[in-house]
Amino acid sequence: MNASLSELKISVTRPNRKPALMLAELGMEIVPVEEDEGNVDRYVLSDRVAVERRTGSGLLQGIMDKTLFTSAVYLHEHFQVAVLIVEGEVDYTYTRFDPQAIRGALSSMPLQYGVSVLSSPSAEETVQMIVMMTRHAQVGVPEISLTPKRKAVDLPDMQRRLIEMLPGCGMVMGRELLQHFGSVKRIVNGSEDDFRAMRGIGVK
Repeated sequence: MNASLSELKISVTRPNRKPALMLAELGMEIVPVEEDEGNVDRYVLSDRVAVERRTGSGLLQGIMDKTLFTSAVYLHEHFQVAVLIVEGEVDYTYTRFDPQAIRGALSSMPLQYGVSVLSSPSAEETVQMIVMMTRHAQVGVPEISLTPKRKAVDLPDMQRRLIEMLPGCGMVMGRELLQHFGSVKRIVNGSEDDFRAMRGIGVK
């Protein structure tokens, strides 16, 4: 996950739009897409991941002229992971749009077309979201621990938390290891035979 932005490359359908220019300024390699299917602001992050950006007004226009749905079909057919970023406020106050129509269109994206919908307050935030997704798509997503984080209340608790982070170890095993060895140092320096002498620890 330490790859620099200059090592990341994305294909874009609107290379002269603000987000693409900002991505280029950050150092990312921008490759213009010659064939623009659907005439939308699209960012292809990898063979399997694509992001489409629409402003609030662009979303309303896409609902009205049906390009939102034709583009969703294209994304669904060509990419395993498709994301729609709606940027800015969707202001339908001065339009004839029924709010339910907008909610229905957005709801259909993940449920009918398999397109995830994200919200962004600004072009700057959209760019940062695209950068993060590009890193994940091209470099990989770091492993996320499912163990809930909690604050250590004292030294013994801190020691238990440290041991719990060892591969294959949990709260119960961490407590038993400390009881058996007596300290973190002895656990770290323990031999295979030392560990095999414990109940619950086998060859594997």
